[in-house]
Amino acid sequence: MPVRPWPPRRASAKTGGGVVNKETAVNEQDKAQAVERAARLLGRDDQASRLALGNLWEEAFENGRLAALDELQDRFCVCMK
Repeated sequence: MPVRPWPPRRASAKTGGGVVNKETAVNEQDKAQAVERAARLLGRDDQASRLALGNLWEEAFENGRLAALDELQDRFCVCMK
């Protein structure tokens, strides 16, 4: 089973010469499964390791959300000039 990125990122698929963006959502169950799999792959499949990986996941999500808001603000400001 592939590990899905968190925060969700846009996947690109070429169709008819253009690029179509599709957002992939990840629910809590998907996140938990991905964190457990990552812990097993690291050889650290204990509760403390899963908690640390989950915290990193949440931090990455927050950083991605803030980066997206910054980009939106930059684009909006350019349009308003």
